[in-house]
Amino acid sequence: MPRFEQRATGRFWEVEVDDRVVTTCVGAIGGDPPKPATVEHADADAAYYAATSAIRQQRRRGFVDAGPAQVLAGAEPWTGAGSTILLDEFFDRGDDRFGLELRRATAAAKLGALAERWYRDPRPWARAQLLAYLDDGCDRPHHKQLIKKLFKLAEAADDDRAMAGFLVAFDRLTRRSLVAVTRYDWQTRVTTTTHVLRDDPSVIESLVRAGRPAIDSPVFSRSTRRYLARRAARYFRYLGYRDPARYRAAMLVALARYTDAALGTTTRLLDAWGLTHALYGGSPVLVHHPRGLRLAPDRRLDELTPAPQIPAAWQDAFADVWRLFVDARSRAVRAWALAWLRAHHAAELAALPFAEVATLLRSPHADVAALGVERLPHTRGLETVPLTIWLELLALGDLDVVAAVVATVERVVTPARTTLAQCLDLAGAPIAAVAELGLAWAKTKPITTVDDLHLIARLARARVAAVRAAGAAWALELAGAHPAVDYTFVRDLCDAPFAEVRAPALAVAAADPRFAAVPALWFALTESPYDDVRAAVLAHATRWHATATPATLQWVWSAAILAVHRGSKTKAGVPRAIADRVVAHPDEAEQLLPMLALALHSVRAPERAAALAALARALHGDPALAARARVHLPTLTVGVEVIR
Repeated sequence: MPRFEQRATGRFWEVEVDDRVVTTCVGAIGGDPPKPATVEHADADAAYYAATSAIRQQRRRGFVDAGPAQVLAGAEPWTGAGSTILLDEFFDRGDDRFGLELRRATAAAKLGALAERWYRDPRPWARAQLLAYLDDGCDRPHHKQLIKKLFKLAEAADDDRAMAGFLVAFDRLTRRSLVAVTRYDWQTRVTTTTHVLRDDPSVIESLVRAGRPAIDSPVFSRSTRRYLARRAARYFRYLGYRDPARYRAAMLVALARYTDAALGTTTRLLDAWGLTHALYGGSPVLVHHPRGLRLAPDRRLDELTPAPQIPAAWQDAFADVWRLFVDARSRAVRAWALAWLRAHHAAELAALPFAEVATLLRSPHADVAALGVERLPHTRGLETVPLTIWLELLALGDLDVVAAVVATVERVVTPARTTLAQCLDLAGAPIAAVAELGLAWAKTKPITTVDDLHLIARLARARVAAVRAAGAAWALELAGAHPAVDYTFVRDLCDAPFAEVRAPALAVAAADPRFAAVPALWFALTESPYDDVRAAVLAHATRWHATATPATLQWVWSAAILAVHRGSKTKAGVPRAIADRVVAHPDEAEQLLPMLALALHSVRAPERAAALAALARALHGDPALAARARVHLPTLTVGVEVIR
């Protein structure tokens, strides 16, 4: 939407429309950005009508067009009018900046003089710039001369591709709104609300009026907009009468250029004169009115059925209509194409090969993917589809598509075709149906090695909670029956980021003698950030401390844990006790030194010095023990003074 300025007062005004929301702001030119104001309307038509009415009101107050919005983040930053010198230079050099400079240009006479030179330029670059300019919409202020001359040149040259661009652009020039109008009958004292089609109030009806001087407007009037749309449609109508095949080829180009933004509402579809006539020109649902198409009384838009203006052009054209359905950017165009296919090519739809069905399933458009979901169960040759294709389809994000693919995969694919890693990848998917399928397939695989066990431990981080819990339970069950599994397997599950995984893992760690008697496991879990893990560690340490004797490793370990995490009068002596144990039993150093490192951080300096003194003498006389100490106590250095 545009920006308006009132130079006499130094004020500006901007407006933007986003679906049902109209945002405006007004402030001083060059001042601090003002706070925008937003108003939400009943629908998109009401919002657009309110915005254009406000534009007309601001123009009456003396505000003039000043380019696209700036404060409200316009689609293109405005740095003033384009330079005609740069425009010529960019054109001569074939510089891509020509398009940006052209859209900013406001010198109407200069632009009009450029038309023929540009259109007749044989360079592919010039042609690409022309088509891109048409896609921009042909509604830039002060570009009327350029657009009219380009249009006449393309029409005279029978340039179907350029005329297709003009057809799409001119269908966007007219914009009506379905506005609710409330009337009060003073005789019956009844208030009624009706919806009527209103023209864009910001656009002048006609630049020439009887008895009045001509109006100098930088943009086309409403009358001219309707005329241009009809003339572009007439070109294609005459082309259809002369050469239906050529007409179809040109219309396919045009239909593929329409977007949902241009045809997103009922009024926008009715305002697309060329498109509606091409697809529904013979429909009784529509009434042809001089001011635009309207719905017939008591008829609805969903009653429209394909009734093309040139029916012969679309006969026996399954491949072309099919590609239009798959590739079109507008839902309205895709709806027409699908309805035509169902009415005239039902046999071809029923015989779609899997490659085409897979293309439908991959489509980002819900209506295209829905046809793929419909056709997938009836497609032949599913048993021969490579597994990689199925895995790719299972990774799609559309829930409806994935549900259909899962149902088909369960029917035609055997788990034997997959590897354990592939099954686990599926189990980690964010969609429950895929994750459950992956877990079910993984359970059919033989788990024989410790590496397999560590591989299935990935299930503890699955993104679906139910699969995560079931996968962790299955992994723990296998670990309990495997003779070679070590405590590191259970440790990772005990410290998983999900409570439904940690709870059963902690229970197994405490109940299975192979894990419950390993101090290294419980010591590692003391550093867990999860409260339930630390509570389980303390509960286990309490049981050990109550049953073990001071001469055992379990007693020393549990004393260290309890002293650090709970605190007691024996806390000060814990580091010295661990150090003495290391000196007396160097074979236990690998498990005791990490405990000592933890305990040293929780006591005062004198107790820390006593423990280190006892340990230092042993380290000086045992190089192997000193090497292990450097790993767990990297800040400890034993000098010559220690042994004196």
